[in-house]
Amino acid sequence: MKTDAHETILGLNTDVLEENYYTAIDSLNEFLIMAWNILAVQVLTWIVGKIAQIAVGTLLRLLRFDALADRLKAGELLRKIGVDNLPSYVVANVVYWLILMFGAVVSLTSTRVSSLMTHLNEILLFIPQALSALLILVITRYIALLFCLSTRGVLTGAGIPHGDRYGWAMFAGFWAAGVMAAAYALGFDSWHM
Repeated sequence: MKTDAHETILGLNTDVLEENYYTAIDSLNEFLIMAWNILAVQVLTWIVGKIAQIAVGTLLRLLRFDALADRLKAGELLRKIGVDNLPSYVVANVVYWLILMFGAVVSLTSTRVSSLMTHLNEILLFIPQALSALLILVITRYIALLFCLSTRGVLTGAGIPHGDRYGWAMFAGFWAAGVMAAAYALGFDSWHM
């Protein structure tokens, strides 16, 4: 049964069905090419990462990096935090993972996933801010504790009542300033109340 210029199947226009079919096939084709590109870049990155890991580890062992790290107590520090590997192996692994992260960024960039890349860039750019905020908090804690203990010692030694309370008030004041500085380092530079 034919209508004017279009065939119908179960009352549907076949031109529309055909167009939707080809659109779906084109989308699938683009997806498969994109997936193949991501896979190829990841495999290539993995190979390059493994080669770099082996090369860096071997070079560091040839340069006696592990002996130098033991003299500087870096090996002992690694064991204290639960890493039982040699320092040269740890550095080689860091190089390997940095190369894998670079490969992930390259493969995502090549797929033109711009919204995902925007979020990934924001995350990667947030890491230094978070580390600086953490460093500010650690340094502020020690400075605040130093002022707290010295204030308590001086006031208590001078016989002033409640010297320990003043010391802890000093700690709280320094800690509040440190929290505000860390928040500023994280990008909270305007306070709206």
